[in-house]
Amino acid sequence: MTNSQIVLAVMIPVVVWRLYSRYRKLVGKQHVRPAKLWLSATLFPLLFGLIAFGSLANQTALVCLIGGGVAGVCLSVLGHRLTKYENAAGALSYTPNAAIGLALLLILSGRMAFRFFQMADAAQQQGQAGLQGLTNSPLTTLILGLLMCYYASYSIGILRWRNGQLKTTLRAEPPPASD
Repeated sequence: MTNSQIVLAVMIPVVVWRLYSRYRKLVGKQHVRPAKLWLSATLFPLLFGLIAFGSLANQTALVCLIGGGVAGVCLSVLGHRLTKYENAAGALSYTPNAAIGLALLLILSGRMAFRFFQMADAAQQQGQAGLQGLTNSPLTTLILGLLMCYYASYSIGILRWRNGQLKTTLRAEPPPASD
């Protein structure tokens, strides 16, 4: 066995295990954690902007990034309609749609696997890492735009739902009695 085959034999089960673990977290019942949601709502748009800036030289990749972003926002609107929200005794939680979570996971893992083998082949043929032009691939930027905008707008939607629940709770509480 060559070194690259040994690395693959070790890495593939680890990656599959991590993807399965990630899937279980994404589609199971989740408690609303505002700090985590705010981080997603701010970090993903920043990354989107950085990738867009890096893609300025390749207009096709930039258009695909923006198209993926629009598709991600539309998918998050559908995701919110299919999400199950719970407010049990003030403990806010939600359960995302499993089909959307699985589809996004498969898209990401499929593209990662393809790029991994593509870069490994380029490194083998050219004797280099094969990482150049990672964001110049239109399909890669489309998928990145889809995922980043989906998670950012989904987080914003959860935060909006949370704020609505908090306002409803505040309105439902009677005002304090004055002496």
